[in-house]
Amino acid sequence: MDRTGADLIGQRFDQLLVINVIGKKNGHYMVECLCDCGKKTVIRKTRLKEATKIGCGCLKGKWTRHCESHTKLYRVWDSMVRRCHSQTHKAYGRYGARGICVCDEWRDYVAFRDWAMSKGYAEGLTIERINNDLGYNASNCCWATRKQQQNNRRACVYITYQGQTKTLTEWSEAFGITIDAAKSFFKGNGQAKRAEYSTAHQARL
Repeated sequence: MDRTGADLIGQRFDQLLVINVIGKKNGHYMVECLCDCGKKTVIRKTRLKEATKIGCGCLKGKWTRHCESHTKLYRVWDSMVRRCHSQTHKAYGRYGARGICVCDEWRDYVAFRDWAMSKGYAEGLTIERINNDLGYNASNCCWATRKQQQNNRRACVYITYQGQTKTLTEWSEAFGITIDAAKSFFKGNGQAKRAEYSTAHQARL
């Protein structure tokens, strides 16, 4: 990684597109960016990866025009964006580093809020990605209770048995037994081998 920020040229960070390297100023590497509004601005390189919403200042006040930054839903949104786009977030390695991102539309809280309410959001629900390898967008997300989320994770254990690999749910259906019964069967069967453990529903608050 280039400490000067030269490796960031051409990359977009929310409203800003990095177009040039300025050099050091007061001990910080500075880069020149082009804002979506057309204005150029100079900013510390580190700020680009720390902030979830960033621009030249032209949208100041608009990002919080909803006056909902104290709400649970806003915290859900903020955490979602940060774990995908802020390298300093403790969960970035499981999200942003894997290529999981928040769609452009949902980088605006109001758009995310409107979707959430139209899909029956209520406090106590968690946002889930239907396909764990895809990002956060309207076609890949839904709301679920904590219990549903835990059941989804449990049901997505892959087990290889007698040369066939199926999810725990598929094995339970094949045997005509419950998921718990299938889990107990494989746990006590020496021939069963867990091929991998993956969770198709792993999004968290």
